[in-house]
Amino acid sequence: MGGRQQELNSGADVRFIFVTEGSAFHSNRVDREAPRITREGEAIEAVCRLGGSADRVRFLRVPDGMAKHHVGKIADAIAQLLFAWQPQSVFVTHMKEPPADHVATNLGVRGALQLYGRRVTVFEYPVWYWYQWPWVRLRDDVLGSIAPHCGKRSGPLPACAASGCSTPMPMSAT
Repeated sequence: MGGRQQELNSGADVRFIFVTEGSAFHSNRVDREAPRITREGEAIEAVCRLGGSADRVRFLRVPDGMAKHHVGKIADAIAQLLFAWQPQSVFVTHMKEPPADHVATNLGVRGALQLYGRRVTVFEYPVWYWYQWPWVRLRDDVLGSIAPHCGKRSGPLPACAASGCSTPMPMSAT
């Protein structure tokens, strides 16, 4: 949301859509409604702290973990908002973002943009992607497939993969 703060401060009409309802985050500890209510309140508070207002936030409330089953509905709902808002740019979770809901959200937004049919600049951003290599240590089972010449290791990544193997990784000429 940091990039949106600059736009809000410049007077741009920034809107926010939250696709999933957030109830699965602590589904084993509390009822499913409480996390949704908390998440929506926190989202509105964050937007307000950035200089926006609650009327700029929409919640589609797709059940957590189920977005892949609702891509068409997500596309339709977002397309309706695109027609109403007529944005110049759209920000969406990165296409290769690890959670399946984020991938489905990206697909839904792409579908909405096709329905909308107007030229819009699309920016993809990572949410959980930072939890992927090279930002974190690879699990041993993954490390073996990526850097077999380094062998299994625990601890930091090997130097050839950003932290400590004496054998450099071969580079391709392409």
